[in-house]
Amino acid sequence: MVADRALARRPAERPRSDLTAEQSVLGAVLLDPAVLAEVRSLVRPEAFYSPAHAHVFAAMLEVADRGEPVDVVTVSDELARRERLNAVGGLQYLGSLTDATPTTAHVAAHARLVAEHFQARAVALALREQLAAIDRGETIDAVRSGLASTLDLCVSATARGPKSYAELAGQWLTQTEEAMRSGVITGVSTGWRAVDEMLGGLRGGQMIVIGARPRMGKTACSIAIAEHAATDHGPVLKVSLEMQALELFGRSAGGRGRVDGSRLRLGRISEDELADLYVACEALRKLPIEVEDTPGLTLLDLAVSAARIKAKYGKLALIEIDYLQLLQSSSKSEGTREQEVGEISRGLKRLAKRLDVPIVVLAQLNRACDIRTEHRPQLSDLRDSGAIEQDADAVVFLYRDEVYDKDSADKGIAEFIIAKQRNGPEGTVRLAWEGKWMRFADLEPERDAEDEWNEGSGA
Repeated sequence: MVADRALARRPAERPRSDLTAEQSVLGAVLLDPAVLAEVRSLVRPEAFYSPAHAHVFAAMLEVADRGEPVDVVTVSDELARRERLNAVGGLQYLGSLTDATPTTAHVAAHARLVAEHFQARAVALALREQLAAIDRGETIDAVRSGLASTLDLCVSATARGPKSYAELAGQWLTQTEEAMRSGVITGVSTGWRAVDEMLGGLRGGQMIVIGARPRMGKTACSIAIAEHAATDHGPVLKVSLEMQALELFGRSAGGRGRVDGSRLRLGRISEDELADLYVACEALRKLPIEVEDTPGLTLLDLAVSAARIKAKYGKLALIEIDYLQLLQSSSKSEGTREQEVGEISRGLKRLAKRLDVPIVVLAQLNRACDIRTEHRPQLSDLRDSGAIEQDADAVVFLYRDEVYDKDSADKGIAEFIIAKQRNGPEGTVRLAWEGKWMRFADLEPERDAEDEWNEGSGA
């Protein structure tokens, strides 16, 4: 595997490494075993350039997964059991690791350094291999495919093989306890309380499909989710294949500034509204959102962009794609469009798992719901492929009755129809639709609040 070969020493090539950072990570774990949970989320044993350090870290993980305390004695015993103690320098070397680590305060930064050097070695090796493939006369498609397999290492230094129940038990209990104490969702929030309560947040590894017919508010929905995720959770990659980046930003600024979208497009706004737009732009300027609007974007291009952003910020909270049917497959298959969309859908799900981030995918629906008497979308309305429904962890449809009926009793109401959810309930959430500003908002619990007031006042 590329991951294993990336560890091989090639003295003439001066591979990137930082042995001091590796020692600091191991020393910090021995000083304070509590930091191991954070460290193991950033690196795996193979990420250490020194084979001795890789063996020490693997022993630490094994000891921790058995539920034993991680210290010099237990780690040395585990290394001895593996017949590696002498190879790493013995008990004396383990003791020197703690002596050389005065504090554990910077362990995360040092672990990220180890991961970055590992990624650099892996990518350098992959590039050399693909250059050799070009020299052998391999096709460009074959070379691109070879590079794509390496992107797993570019975007995540933590990807690895099977996970034991011993490891999963600790991680799951920690997550459950955090949710219990904080009383909040464990995933990325959408920004709408009612939707979060139904979905439980957008969690890493999930592909969430949001489908709707035109004019229902798909883009407005994705803008709101991206802004909220960037504000509370971190960097967002927004792929806009239908709208140019500048146009998308204008939609975002207009909604945040509460400026009428139709007048904004024509430039017919007041000085006060212009001032509001300046305030909105200043707020948006601070959000870590990056927009990719390259036409004909492929799955491979998307993975490269994700790797670049993760390297730039050190993390990635969310990917959004507007919309799925405009994304291109990385392969040059001669299959049908339905097969190509199925390949894209499966690729997005794999990418979500590799990156451990949620991917929100907007999808067009076919015209069947326009023709039916009941216009609310159904899973069969997903356009081009049933694979989208199969791969998605959740499918949400947007519906506004006033689009079909101007005299609808539900004017200003939007329905978020959760038609599929792999690990949660299905149902409908009603939100307010602020059409002038192209924004959704939680509905106020009007009747409940009124009844509560009446009971409290004795009315």
